[in-house]
Amino acid sequence: SWGVAVDKAGRVYFSDYSNCSIRVIHKLRLVTLVGQGPPNKNGCGDIDGDSSTAKLHYPYGLDVADDGVVYFVDRQNHKVKMLHFGP
Repeated sequence: SWGVAVDKAGRVYFSDYSNCSIRVIHKLRLVTLVGQGPPNKNGCGDIDGDSSTAKLHYPYGLDVADDGVVYFVDRQNHKVKMLHFGP
């Protein structure tokens, strides 16, 4: 993990660099919000979309805004992206 942030509800978000994904610990469960898995299984890429289709390539730092939007760096794709995990 290269980035960790906590929202107002106490959810812990982190960038899972090696698995090309953004994850959250919510209600004692680990949930993958976006990302398709490790690079050696073609899990990395540059596809925008919902959690089932989007691909990232080595997500790095992240932060959670007061409105619940998660901003993160998609390092290998040279982009800043955002997502929102419900209430």
